[in-house]
Amino acid sequence: MNKLLILVAVITLSSCSMEKKFSVDACPKWVDNIHNPDNQEFVEEVAFNLGIPTDKVTQAQFNKRYEL
Repeated sequence: MNKLLILVAVITLSSCSMEKKFSVDACPKWVDNIHNPDNQEFVEEVAFNLGIPTDKVTQAQFNKRYEL
């Protein structure tokens, strides 16, 4: 059980880049993240509109399309 808690803590603390660790916007909100499986349809729409593969859609392109 202790090993699991340590693993979760390490993953949580390392989920953001170290240079932005203390920034308020260090990690994107999961709801608006292009890696959130619930957003796959929207990522595909951005890719279609830009004429690029879905795996090439950036968070900035997604944000611009949905004005986040």
